[in-house]
Amino acid sequence: MANIPTIPTGAGSASTYLDSTTTTQYDGQTFTLNHYDVNYTENTGYGFEYVKYDATVIKKDTHGSVISETTEERYWYNSGWDIEVGDYYSGGYIYNVSATSLKAYYDCNISTSVEPSGVATVHGGGWVLGGTDCTLSLSYNQTYYEFDGWYENGSKVSSSESYGFNVTGPRSLIAKFVVKEVVQVISGGNGTVSIGSGEAGQFKSEYFAPGTRVTIHAYPDDGYVFNYWWLYDGTLVTTKDYEITVSSDGESGENFYYASFSPACFVTVNVSPQGGGSVIGLSNPYASGSTCTLTAIANPGYSFSHWEDSGGTEISRNPTYSFTVTSDTSLTAVFDDDSSSSSDDSSSDDSSSEEWEEGPLLYDPVTGRLRCDPITGSLRYLKRRIV
Repeated sequence: MANIPTIPTGAGSASTYLDSTTTTQYDGQTFTLNHYDVNYTENTGYGFEYVKYDATVIKKDTHGSVISETTEERYWYNSGWDIEVGDYYSGGYIYNVSATSLKAYYDCNISTSVEPSGVATVHGGGWVLGGTDCTLSLSYNQTYYEFDGWYENGSKVSSSESYGFNVTGPRSLIAKFVVKEVVQVISGGNGTVSIGSGEAGQFKSEYFAPGTRVTIHAYPDDGYVFNYWWLYDGTLVTTKDYEITVSSDGESGENFYYASFSPACFVTVNVSPQGGGSVIGLSNPYASGSTCTLTAIANPGYSFSHWEDSGGTEISRNPTYSFTVTSDTSLTAVFDDDSSSSSDDSSSDDSSSEEWEEGPLLYDPVTGRLRCDPITGSLRYLKRRIV
Protein backbone atom coordinates (compact mmCIF):
# COMPACT_ATOMS: atom_id res chain seq x y z
CA MET A 1 0.00 0.00 0.00
CA ALA A 2 1.21 3.53 -0.79
CA ASN A 3 0.25 6.62 1.17
CA ILE A 4 -1.37 9.46 -0.76
CA PRO A 5 -0.86 13.15 0.20
CA THR A 6 -4.08 14.85 1.38
CA ILE A 7 -5.47 18.25 0.38
CA PRO A 8 -5.73 20.01 2.80
CA THR A 9 -2.93 18.63 4.92
CA GLY A 10 -4.31 17.00 8.04
CA ALA A 11 -7.69 16.22 6.55
CA GLY A 12 -7.26 12.50 7.17
CA SER A 13 -5.27 9.67 5.62
CA ALA A 14 -5.43 7.89 2.27
CA SER A 15 -3.53 5.00 0.73
CA THR A 16 -3.88 2.58 -2.19
CA TYR A 17 -4.23 -1.19 -1.98
CA LEU A 18 -4.31 -3.89 -4.64
CA ASP A 19 -7.90 -4.90 -5.23
CA SER A 20 -7.54 -7.26 -8.24
CA THR A 21 -5.47 -8.12 -11.31
CA THR A 22 -6.33 -8.81 -14.94
CA THR A 23 -4.06 -10.88 -17.25
CA THR A 24 -3.97 -11.04 -21.03
CA GLN A 25 -1.75 -13.07 -23.34
CA TYR A 26 -0.26 -12.65 -26.79
CA ASP A 27 2.32 -14.70 -28.63
CA GLY A 28 3.33 -16.55 -25.49
CA GLN A 29 3.60 -13.38 -23.41
CA THR A 30 1.47 -12.71 -20.31
CA PHE A 31 0.48 -9.12 -19.53
CA THR A 32 -0.72 -8.10 -16.04
CA LEU A 33 -2.89 -5.08 -15.24
CA ASN A 34 -3.28 -4.25 -11.51
CA HIS A 35 -6.46 -2.62 -10.18
CA TYR A 36 -6.07 -0.47 -7.04
CA ASP A 37 -8.65 0.89 -4.66
CA VAL A 38 -8.20 3.50 -1.90
CA ASN A 39 -8.52 3.28 1.84
CA TYR A 40 -9.15 6.63 3.55
CA THR A 41 -10.04 8.18 6.90
CA GLU A 42 -11.70 11.51 7.69
CA ASN A 43 -10.79 13.80 10.54
CA THR A 44 -13.49 15.93 12.20
CA GLY A 45 -14.74 18.66 9.89
CA TYR A 46 -13.44 16.95 6.75
CA GLY A 47 -15.19 14.80 4.15
CA PHE A 48 -13.39 12.67 1.55
CA GLU A 49 -14.14 13.75 -2.01
CA TYR A 50 -11.81 11.97 -4.50
CA VAL A 51 -8.28 11.00 -5.49
CA LYS A 52 -6.93 12.86 -8.47
CA TYR A 53 -4.02 11.49 -10.47
CA ASP A 54 -2.31 11.59 -13.87
CA ALA A 55 -2.85 8.46 -15.98
CA THR A 56 -0.30 7.85 -18.76
CA VAL A 57 -1.12 5.29 -21.49
CA ILE A 58 1.60 4.19 -23.94
CA LYS A 59 0.34 2.33 -27.00
CA LYS A 60 2.79 -0.06 -28.75
CA ASP A 61 2.62 -2.46 -31.64
CA THR A 62 3.45 -6.15 -31.16
CA HIS A 63 7.09 -5.44 -31.99
CA GLY A 64 7.34 -2.97 -29.06
CA SER A 65 7.44 0.23 -31.12
CA VAL A 66 5.61 3.17 -29.52
CA ILE A 67 2.66 4.34 -31.54
CA SER A 68 1.28 6.97 -29.15
CA GLU A 69 1.55 8.26 -25.62
CA THR A 70 -1.22 10.17 -23.80
CA THR A 71 -1.54 11.57 -20.29
CA GLU A 72 -4.86 12.61 -18.83
CA GLU A 73 -6.25 13.65 -15.45
CA ARG A 74 -8.35 10.96 -13.82
CA TYR A 75 -10.36 10.69 -10.61
CA TRP A 76 -11.02 7.86 -8.17
CA TYR A 77 -14.28 8.19 -6.27
CA ASN A 78 -15.79 6.03 -3.57
CA SER A 79 -17.47 4.11 -6.34
CA GLY A 80 -16.19 4.15 -9.89
CA TRP A 81 -13.13 3.22 -11.88
CA ASP A 82 -10.17 1.62 -10.18
CA ILE A 83 -6.68 3.03 -10.44
CA GLU A 84 -4.98 0.88 -13.10
CA VAL A 85 -1.26 0.19 -13.32
CA GLY A 86 0.45 -2.39 -15.59
CA ASP A 87 0.19 -3.83 -19.12
CA TYR A 88 -2.50 -5.45 -21.20
CA TYR A 89 -3.01 -6.71 -24.76
CA SER A 90 -6.04 -5.63 -26.78
CA GLY A 91 -6.90 -5.48 -30.50
CA GLY A 92 -3.42 -6.20 -31.73
CA TYR A 93 -1.72 -3.63 -29.53
CA ILE A 94 0.08 -3.65 -26.21
CA TYR A 95 -0.79 -0.97 -23.67
CA ASN A 96 1.33 0.20 -20.75
CA VAL A 97 -0.60 2.14 -18.04
CA SER A 98 0.90 4.16 -15.14
CA ALA A 99 -0.58 6.39 -12.41
CA THR A 100 1.38 9.32 -10.96
CA SER A 101 0.87 12.46 -8.84
CA LEU A 102 -1.86 10.96 -6.68
CA LYS A 103 -3.54 13.39 -4.25
CA ALA A 104 -6.54 12.81 -2.01
CA TYR A 105 -8.89 15.79 -1.87
CA TYR A 106 -11.23 16.47 1.05
CA ASP A 107 -14.17 18.79 1.51
CA CYS A 108 -14.03 21.12 4.52
CA ASN A 109 -17.03 22.01 6.61
CA ILE A 110 -17.48 25.81 6.58
CA SER A 111 -20.21 26.28 9.16
CA THR A 112 -21.92 29.64 9.56
CA SER A 113 -24.37 31.22 11.97
CA VAL A 114 -25.92 34.61 12.64
CA GLU A 115 -26.17 36.56 15.91
CA PRO A 116 -28.85 37.54 16.76
CA SER A 117 -30.51 34.60 15.04
CA GLY A 118 -32.79 35.37 12.10
CA VAL A 119 -31.42 38.86 11.41
CA ALA A 120 -29.85 37.79 8.10
CA THR A 121 -29.30 34.81 5.83
CA VAL A 122 -25.79 33.58 4.98
CA HIS A 123 -25.04 32.57 1.42
CA GLY A 124 -22.06 30.29 0.80
CA GLY A 125 -20.25 27.93 3.11
CA GLY A 126 -21.22 24.34 3.82
CA TRP A 127 -18.95 21.58 2.48
CA VAL A 128 -16.32 23.26 0.30
CA LEU A 129 -13.44 21.51 -1.46
CA GLY A 130 -10.08 22.13 0.20
CA GLY A 131 -7.72 24.39 -1.71
CA THR A 132 -10.54 26.27 -3.44
CA ASP A 133 -11.93 29.73 -2.69
CA CYS A 134 -15.07 30.33 -0.66
CA THR A 135 -17.09 33.56 -0.43
CA LEU A 136 -19.69 34.25 2.23
CA SER A 137 -22.33 36.94 1.73
CA LEU A 138 -25.43 38.14 3.58
CA SER A 139 -28.98 39.21 2.88
CA TYR A 140 -30.95 41.04 5.59
CA ASN A 141 -34.19 39.65 7.00
CA GLN A 142 -34.81 42.40 9.57
CA THR A 143 -34.48 46.18 9.61
CA TYR A 144 -32.70 48.26 12.26
CA TYR A 145 -29.67 46.00 12.55
CA GLU A 146 -26.16 46.82 11.42
CA PHE A 147 -23.47 44.30 10.49
CA ASP A 148 -20.59 44.26 12.95
CA GLY A 149 -18.28 41.64 11.43
CA TRP A 150 -17.41 37.98 10.85
CA TYR A 151 -16.08 36.34 14.01
CA GLU A 152 -14.15 33.12 14.55
CA ASN A 153 -13.13 31.80 17.97
CA GLY A 154 -14.16 35.12 19.51
CA SER A 155 -12.03 37.30 17.22
CA LYS A 156 -13.19 39.47 14.34
CA VAL A 157 -11.71 38.22 11.05
CA SER A 158 -13.50 40.58 8.67
CA SER A 159 -15.63 43.74 8.78
CA SER A 160 -16.92 43.22 5.24
CA GLU A 161 -20.33 41.67 4.66
CA SER A 162 -18.83 39.77 1.72
CA TYR A 163 -15.97 37.67 3.08
CA GLY A 164 -13.76 35.60 0.76
CA PHE A 165 -10.95 33.22 1.70
CA ASN A 166 -9.05 30.13 0.52
CA VAL A 167 -10.25 26.94 2.18
CA THR A 168 -7.47 25.24 4.11
CA GLY A 169 -9.59 23.48 6.70
CA PRO A 170 -12.95 23.49 8.47
CA ARG A 171 -14.09 26.81 9.93
CA SER A 172 -16.90 28.04 12.15
CA LEU A 173 -17.84 31.64 11.37
CA ILE A 174 -20.42 33.88 13.04
CA ALA A 175 -21.95 36.93 11.37
CA LYS A 176 -22.63 39.32 14.24
CA PHE A 177 -25.05 42.23 14.12
CA VAL A 178 -25.82 45.06 16.53
CA VAL A 179 -29.22 46.63 17.08
CA LYS A 180 -29.43 50.13 15.67
CA GLU A 181 -30.55 52.83 18.04
CA VAL A 182 -32.88 55.61 16.94
CA VAL A 183 -31.61 59.19 17.20
CA GLN A 184 -34.44 61.74 17.43
CA VAL A 185 -34.17 65.52 17.13
CA ILE A 186 -37.09 67.89 17.51
CA SER A 187 -37.50 71.64 17.12
CA GLY A 188 -39.36 73.64 19.74
CA GLY A 189 -40.60 75.93 16.98
CA ASN A 190 -39.14 78.92 15.09
CA GLY A 191 -36.47 76.74 13.53
CA THR A 192 -35.69 73.34 12.00
CA VAL A 193 -33.33 70.47 12.82
CA SER A 194 -31.46 67.74 10.95
CA ILE A 195 -29.26 64.69 11.57
CA GLY A 196 -25.98 64.38 9.70
CA SER A 197 -26.43 65.33 6.05
CA GLY A 198 -30.17 64.58 6.10
CA GLU A 199 -32.92 67.03 5.26
CA ALA A 200 -34.08 69.54 7.87
CA GLY A 201 -37.53 69.57 9.43
CA GLN A 202 -39.45 70.03 12.67
CA PHE A 203 -38.77 66.41 13.69
CA LYS A 204 -36.19 63.96 12.38
CA SER A 205 -35.16 60.43 13.35
CA GLU A 206 -32.55 58.01 12.01
CA TYR A 207 -31.12 54.68 13.09
CA PHE A 208 -27.42 54.17 13.89
CA ALA A 209 -25.24 51.50 15.44
CA PRO A 210 -24.25 52.28 19.04
CA GLY A 211 -20.96 54.15 19.20
CA THR A 212 -21.53 55.91 15.87
CA ARG A 213 -20.54 59.60 15.89
CA VAL A 214 -22.96 61.90 14.08
CA THR A 215 -23.57 65.66 14.06
CA ILE A 216 -27.02 67.14 14.72
CA HIS A 217 -27.83 70.60 13.33
CA ALA A 218 -30.17 73.43 14.34
CA TYR A 219 -31.36 76.10 11.86
CA PRO A 220 -33.17 79.16 13.31
CA ASP A 221 -35.86 80.88 11.24
CA ASP A 222 -35.37 84.48 10.13
CA GLY A 223 -35.54 86.79 13.14
CA TYR A 224 -34.73 84.02 15.60
CA VAL A 225 -31.58 82.59 17.14
CA PHE A 226 -30.62 79.16 18.46
CA ASN A 227 -30.63 78.89 22.25
CA TYR A 228 -29.52 75.38 23.13
CA TRP A 229 -29.96 71.63 22.73
CA TRP A 230 -31.79 70.10 25.68
CA LEU A 231 -30.42 66.64 26.55
CA TYR A 232 -32.21 63.81 28.33
CA ASP A 233 -30.42 64.53 31.63
CA GLY A 234 -31.22 68.26 31.60
CA THR A 235 -27.86 69.32 30.17
CA LEU A 236 -28.04 72.38 27.89
CA VAL A 237 -25.60 72.52 24.98
CA THR A 238 -25.24 75.85 23.16
CA THR A 239 -23.33 74.43 20.17
CA LYS A 240 -25.62 74.68 17.17
CA ASP A 241 -23.84 71.93 15.18
CA TYR A 242 -23.32 69.34 17.92
CA GLU A 243 -21.48 66.02 17.45
CA ILE A 244 -22.99 63.18 19.46
CA THR A 245 -22.06 59.55 20.13
CA VAL A 246 -25.04 57.24 19.69
CA SER A 247 -25.85 55.51 22.98
CA SER A 248 -26.68 51.82 23.27
CA ASP A 249 -29.30 52.70 25.89
CA GLY A 250 -31.72 54.51 23.64
CA GLU A 251 -34.77 53.53 25.66
CA SER A 252 -33.61 55.82 28.48
CA GLY A 253 -33.89 58.82 26.15
CA GLU A 254 -30.14 59.30 25.74
CA ASN A 255 -30.53 59.70 21.97
CA PHE A 256 -33.25 62.37 22.15
CA TYR A 257 -32.37 66.05 21.56
CA TYR A 258 -34.64 69.11 21.74
CA ALA A 259 -33.66 72.38 20.02
CA SER A 260 -34.78 75.67 21.57
CA PHE A 261 -35.05 78.90 19.57
CA SER A 262 -35.99 82.45 20.62
CA PRO A 263 -36.50 85.87 18.99
CA ALA A 264 -33.25 87.57 18.03
CA CYS A 265 -32.23 90.63 20.11
CA PHE A 266 -29.73 93.22 18.93
CA VAL A 267 -27.42 95.34 21.06
CA THR A 268 -26.30 98.72 19.68
CA VAL A 269 -23.19 100.38 21.12
CA ASN A 270 -22.25 104.07 20.72
CA VAL A 271 -19.06 105.88 21.79
CA SER A 272 -19.00 109.45 23.19
CA PRO A 273 -17.14 111.44 22.16
CA GLN A 274 -16.27 109.96 18.80
CA GLY A 275 -12.63 108.86 18.87
CA GLY A 276 -12.62 108.59 22.64
CA GLY A 277 -12.30 104.81 22.58
CA SER A 278 -13.76 101.56 21.37
CA VAL A 279 -15.87 98.66 22.65
CA ILE A 280 -15.20 94.93 22.31
CA GLY A 281 -17.39 91.90 23.05
CA LEU A 282 -20.38 92.70 20.86
CA SER A 283 -21.79 89.55 19.19
CA ASN A 284 -25.19 90.16 17.57
CA PRO A 285 -27.74 88.70 17.48
CA TYR A 286 -28.47 87.57 21.04
CA ALA A 287 -31.04 85.13 22.30
CA SER A 288 -33.46 86.56 24.83
CA GLY A 289 -32.16 85.67 28.27
CA SER A 290 -28.54 85.35 27.19
CA THR A 291 -25.68 87.41 28.64
CA CYS A 292 -23.90 90.19 26.82
CA THR A 293 -20.50 91.34 28.12
CA LEU A 294 -18.96 94.53 26.74
CA THR A 295 -15.61 96.13 27.53
CA ALA A 296 -14.80 99.80 26.87
CA ILE A 297 -11.20 100.62 25.92
CA ALA A 298 -10.02 104.26 26.04
CA ASN A 299 -7.86 105.68 23.25
CA PRO A 300 -4.65 107.61 24.15
CA GLY A 301 -5.58 110.94 25.70
CA TYR A 302 -8.90 109.67 27.00
CA SER A 303 -10.10 107.74 30.03
CA PHE A 304 -13.28 105.75 30.48
CA SER A 305 -16.00 107.53 32.43
CA HIS A 306 -19.20 105.42 32.47
CA TRP A 307 -21.91 103.53 30.58
CA GLU A 308 -25.24 105.16 29.71
CA ASP A 309 -28.52 103.61 28.60
CA SER A 310 -30.59 104.89 25.69
CA GLY A 311 -32.14 107.53 27.93
CA GLY A 312 -28.77 108.96 28.99
CA THR A 313 -28.90 107.49 32.49
CA GLU A 314 -25.59 106.35 33.93
CA ILE A 315 -25.72 102.59 34.61
CA SER A 316 -22.13 101.59 35.39
CA ARG A 317 -18.63 103.02 35.93
CA ASN A 318 -16.90 99.69 35.30
CA PRO A 319 -15.30 99.49 31.84
CA THR A 320 -16.53 95.87 31.60
CA TYR A 321 -20.30 95.70 31.74
CA SER A 322 -22.41 92.50 31.67
CA PHE A 323 -26.19 92.32 31.45
CA THR A 324 -28.99 89.96 30.48
CA VAL A 325 -30.43 90.67 27.04
CA THR A 326 -34.23 90.66 27.03
CA SER A 327 -34.92 92.99 24.09
CA ASP A 328 -33.14 95.28 21.64
CA THR A 329 -30.77 97.45 23.70
CA SER A 330 -28.77 100.63 23.02
CA LEU A 331 -25.78 101.61 25.19
CA THR A 332 -23.19 104.41 25.09
CA ALA A 333 -19.63 104.21 26.38
CA VAL A 334 -18.65 107.66 27.63
CA PHE A 335 -15.00 108.73 27.78
CA ASP A 336 -13.30 111.81 29.34
CA ASP A 337 -10.85 113.96 27.39
CA ASP A 338 -7.78 113.96 29.63
CA SER A 339 -6.14 116.87 27.77
CA SER A 340 -9.07 119.16 28.63
CA SER A 341 -8.73 118.25 32.28
CA SER A 342 -5.00 119.00 32.18
CA SER A 343 -5.60 122.40 30.56
CA ASP A 344 -8.10 123.27 33.24
CA ASP A 345 -5.58 122.42 35.94
CA SER A 346 -2.84 124.50 34.27
CA SER A 347 -5.02 127.58 33.79
CA SER A 348 -6.09 127.37 37.38
CA ASP A 349 -2.46 127.27 38.50
CA ASP A 350 -1.42 130.16 36.22
CA SER A 351 -4.24 132.45 37.30
CA SER A 352 -3.47 132.04 40.97
CA SER A 353 -0.96 134.28 42.62
CA GLU A 354 -0.92 132.06 45.67
CA GLU A 355 1.81 129.50 46.37
CA TRP A 356 1.04 125.73 45.83
CA GLU A 357 2.82 122.49 46.67
CA GLU A 358 2.49 118.91 45.27
CA GLY A 359 0.39 116.51 47.31
CA PRO A 360 -0.44 112.77 46.99
CA LEU A 361 -0.35 110.96 43.61
CA LEU A 362 -3.63 110.98 41.74
CA TYR A 363 -5.35 107.61 41.18
CA ASP A 364 -8.02 106.89 38.60
CA PRO A 365 -11.18 106.17 40.64
CA VAL A 366 -12.40 103.53 38.17
CA THR A 367 -9.27 101.63 37.14
CA GLY A 368 -7.24 102.29 40.30
CA ARG A 369 -4.25 103.20 38.14
CA LEU A 370 -1.92 106.20 38.62
CA ARG A 371 -2.78 109.05 36.31
CA CYS A 372 -0.18 110.55 33.95
CA ASP A 373 -0.03 113.89 32.23
CA PRO A 374 -1.31 113.15 28.69
CA ILE A 375 1.22 115.59 27.17
CA THR A 376 4.43 115.15 29.21
CA GLY A 377 3.77 111.57 30.34
CA SER A 378 4.86 112.50 33.91
CA LEU A 379 2.91 111.39 36.97
CA ARG A 380 0.16 113.74 38.02
CA TYR A 381 -0.13 115.02 41.59
CA LEU A 382 -2.83 116.69 43.57
CA LYS A 383 -1.70 120.30 44.26
CA ARG A 384 -2.44 121.89 47.59
CA ARG A 385 -2.51 125.64 48.51
CA ILE A 386 0.03 126.64 51.11
CA VAL A 387 -1.75 128.39 53.94
